[in-house]
Amino acid sequence: MEVCEPAEVRIEFALNCKCRATVRLRSLNPTAPVAFKIQTSSPKKFLVNPPSGLIPPLSFATFKVILKPQSHLPRSFPRSPSDRFLVKTAEFPANSSGSTHPESINSWFASCPYGFKTRDIKLKVAFVGPLLLNDAVTRGDLDAVRNLLKRQRSMLADLSPAEAESLLGAATKLLKPDDMVHLLLEAGLRIVPSPNATDEVHVAENANTNVSEEAKPNPNNWPIT
Repeated sequence: MEVCEPAEVRIEFALNCKCRATVRLRSLNPTAPVAFKIQTSSPKKFLVNPPSGLIPPLSFATFKVILKPQSHLPRSFPRSPSDRFLVKTAEFPANSSGSTHPESINSWFASCPYGFKTRDIKLKVAFVGPLLLNDAVTRGDLDAVRNLLKRQRSMLADLSPAEAESLLGAATKLLKPDDMVHLLLEAGLRIVPSPNATDEVHVAENANTNVSEEAKPNPNNWPIT
């Protein structure tokens, strides 16, 4: 079993509404179906649908992660230090007469004897989106901006001219704006003179984003509830 790219739960964040992400799983088993079960370290914060399921040999399955409405921005982004998911997988008996309903699959996992081998896949959570990009630019957080753009390379191209102009304006108001402005321009934000001789912000759709890799967090101390 493997998780298709992106190999994380990547959620476009918005305030006061449900935010969703889809995770795609692929079975590498050529002969037997694979059962999966999803767990999270933050069950009060996330919903998962379906929470368990069955993937036929060499096939795909998806599950949705739903972030409940949040009234505040994440304390840390894009990578969340506390939110994680665990995908438990195991080969399902091909001759099993049990139901393939998610609740039945969940019960099957629970009834497996002690020492039953499962393959576990850990998934980290990343929050992305224009709202968080604007916040990171306003605070002058270069690392957060780099890592947001690394995950959403088309984000600047999707901004309206007014949104792009506002973003550049926030960068130029920083105490030391040069590095932030350079990063945004290098990532695809452009200023193009308008026919009326006023400045208009334009986003180059085919610009290459040069962003650094985010430091990998310590995989230890991984809570699951």
